[in-house]
Amino acid sequence: MQRQRREFTKEFKQDAVLLSFENGKTIGQTANNLGIHHGLLSRWRREYKTDHQDVIKYLKIIMKPE
Repeated sequence: MQRQRREFTKEFKQDAVLLSFENGKTIGQTANNLGIHHGLLSRWRREYKTDHQDVIKYLKIIMKPE
C-alpha cells in the first residue's frame, strides 16, 4: 500500500517559514511543532529567501536580540 503524499497550502508554508525565523527556536523545533520534517522546512526557507529577500532583511532587523 502506497502512502498518500501530504500537500500543504502556500499560506501554511509561509507561516511555517516565518515561525522558523522567531528568536530562540531552531528549524528542527519549529518543524517538530508543526508535524513536518526539518528538511522540508529548510527547503521552504531556501525557496522563501530567494523570493523574498526584502522580507528576510526586515525580519532580521526587527527580531535582533536586544
